[in-house]
Amino acid sequence: TGPIAFLPLSTHVGFDPMQEMGWPVATESERYCSIVWSLPSEMAQELVCPAAAEALLARLNELAPSSLGTVRRCPVAAAFPLCGHLAAQAQQPGAVILGDAAHGYHPMAGQGLNVGVLDAAVLVDQLTFNFSRLGDFGHASGLRRFERRRRFQQRALYELTTGLHGLYGRSEWWLRLGRNVGMRLFDA
Repeated sequence: TGPIAFLPLSTHVGFDPMQEMGWPVATESERYCSIVWSLPSEMAQELVCPAAAEALLARLNELAPSSLGTVRRCPVAAAFPLCGHLAAQAQQPGAVILGDAAHGYHPMAGQGLNVGVLDAAVLVDQLTFNFSRLGDFGHASGLRRFERRRRFQQRALYELTTGLHGLYGRSEWWLRLGRNVGMRLFDA
């Protein structure tokens, strides 16, 4: 199987993630997680079909950390193809693409939104510069500068998330050991 993440949902007073998403209301003893699990497409399609609900719960309970307790239900299971991308060009005279239109990352790092927001902040900075120094918001050289400023980080994150996905999708004992030691050092 591939990497799996159990992402706890908020338990703030007045916020019930199940109700917010139109699912049954949670009891006081229930805690909820959003689960992201990267699997080969065929296996994912088998596990999300309604007939496989019990098999999915059993598999999730095998993989869930003991600190989370038992996975009792999974009211919504869906499979989405994951494919990363980087636009070959993020600007043309008078036009810019940013955020998900310019780049897509594997969700395991949870950085897609952050990078899109940073794209927007850098673009605002560049447009301000373009207007104050070049007299034109959409000046071609300024837009090319924006693209150069963002390209390195976008490429680096793309390569990192793609590499991590590949690393966590492998099952050799020595890779598992290295991953576990690395994560423990990272968490320290």
